[in-house]
Amino acid sequence: MIAIRYALMYPKETEHLVLGSIGLEDWSQRRSPISVDDWYARELKTNADAIRRYEQATYYAGHWSDEYEIWVQMWLA
Repeated sequence: MIAIRYALMYPKETEHLVLGSIGLEDWSQRRSPISVDDWYARELKTNADAIRRYEQATYYAGHWSDEYEIWVQMWLA
């Protein structure tokens, strides 16, 4: 995220930018940031079913397979 912000803020000094893993979010552009306490409270409510639903909708286009369960369990470890 730091490299992206630098490139956006100083485009004349940035000739090339190579990113290896995308999935970053520019939090400075969020309209209503949540506090660390609110974020923590939200995380405490996370359970396997919620993670499964999120992953199914976000990564697997509404489909689910038992082989994906390892990624749900990873978040709970």
